[in-house]
Amino acid sequence: MTEDSKQKLHENPVKRHLVVGGVILFVILIFYLFTDYGAINKYSYITKESDLSEKAEKLRSEIDSLKKLEIQMKKDTLEIERLAREKYGMIKPGEKVIFIKKKKNDEESGD
Repeated sequence: MTEDSKQKLHENPVKRHLVVGGVILFVILIFYLFTDYGAINKYSYITKESDLSEKAEKLRSEIDSLKKLEIQMKKDTLEIERLAREKYGMIKPGEKVIFIKKKKNDEESGD
């Protein structure tokens, strides 16, 4: 600021109050936006909270389905046998496993 503008600022109290008020408002705005308690951080916390809530709900539903599967596995021996055959290739004594090879033409056509 030049000496002349400083002199005018001291002579006119309205301008001085506006400048001081503007500076204070600017500092408050910066504080409101960018501090740990500011609006930007609050928004990021809200989005993180919603993401975590969604993830928690998915995990709850997965837990429920696994509990149902556990109960089913305890009661149904045929289901246990089916899973043992499919996942681990287990067979009953005296059974024979037959492997069927696909032709290359069948693989390409999606059959």
